[in-house]
Amino acid sequence: MEMNNYKELIEKYRKSDFGDRIFLFLEYRDLRSEFLIIDVADAKQSRKQSIARQKSSIHKLKWLNPMIRVWKEFFSTSRPSSDSVEYQQAVIRFR
Repeated sequence: MEMNNYKELIEKYRKSDFGDRIFLFLEYRDLRSEFLIIDVADAKQSRKQSIARQKSSIHKLKWLNPMIRVWKEFFSTSRPSSDSVEYQQAVIRFR
């Protein structure tokens, strides 16, 4: 296989979607190891992006944590006495 054609096929594989990658993988047996390296690298990158999205979405919802805690305290079956500071703070927050 010609070196220029080899580079073009590798680049074509990188830019292809899943369906085209399957056809290239099956058609060019001698390039399968390079194709697998690309797939592993893409999978790692995709995983990193997914983790980053999850972390950013969790960070965006951190403001809910105190609110959830107050709701749990306010609506729990074992409510604190009306004299407790926690109960008074929960009542003040919901006014």
